[in-house]
Amino acid sequence: MLSMRKNRILIFIFLLLISAANLYAQSTSKVVVLLQGKTLNLSGNPTAVKMTFTDQSNNKKAKTKSNRNTGLYQIILKPGHKYSVDFKGYISADNSNYVEIPNVQKYSELSQTFTLKKIEEGLELCQFNAFKPQDTVLSGSYIEYFNRMKQFLRENINASVVITVSMKDSYFKKKRVKKYYRNKRGKRRYKRVWVKPKVQLQKILDARMRAVRDFVATLKIRAKMLSFKEDDTMGPKPKKKKKKRRRRKKKKKKKMKTVKPPPPPVNNITITVGKMMKI
Repeated sequence: MLSMRKNRILIFIFLLLISAANLYAQSTSKVVVLLQGKTLNLSGNPTAVKMTFTDQSNNKKAKTKSNRNTGLYQIILKPGHKYSVDFKGYISADNSNYVEIPNVQKYSELSQTFTLKKIEEGLELCQFNAFKPQDTVLSGSYIEYFNRMKQFLRENINASVVITVSMKDSYFKKKRVKKYYRNKRGKRRYKRVWVKPKVQLQKILDARMRAVRDFVATLKIRAKMLSFKEDDTMGPKPKKKKKKRRRRKKKKKKKMKTVKPPPPPVNNITITVGKMMKI
């Protein structure tokens, strides 16, 4: 009797293991998503273009091409992944450079239409904020934008880009600083001197330009595809907060004050298309 019970328990455990294995196999099966749609120009007409989808999690690429007559395209992508999209000879007119695929559990189909602009000299690719006011250290999501620039140049080998570093986010006013020197006896002394706003601005701008050049050098892009430009336009003078005078008033019911959102950061780097090279 005991041996019969043991056999039944073993069979029951074996069946549980098989069912668990089947469930695991189903959960880990290769589910895919079909992304399809059209590529159109600014006039709404179909445009044939080569497209590259780059997985942001592992940098793997998938490529496709839209139809010349209909503009239709199709591509298989993984669920739960985010892809950047690049177009050979074009950029997205509405900045829809990313596609997020929902984490579905079964085969699905999604639709996405892209409106495109043909690349030409002077066309703005992007602008972003990479420095805090009066600062020279790169910060924020600058790596993402520069990687997009690198991918753009990979897709368009006859193009070049112009990187403009700006000071429109910073305001400077005349200030006094200590200037040290040695007197006739060799002793260290100092005197206070005035530093003009333009001198302060240029010092920060030069440091920002060095930081951008140093980072872009790590991307290993051919020198002839890059050029750098300075914009020494100073930002506007910040508004002073008005001090409220205290007055005796009759007690009133307190109203909920609406908190104004902070102003958006001023972009200090702009990337545009440079000269188109003949190949």
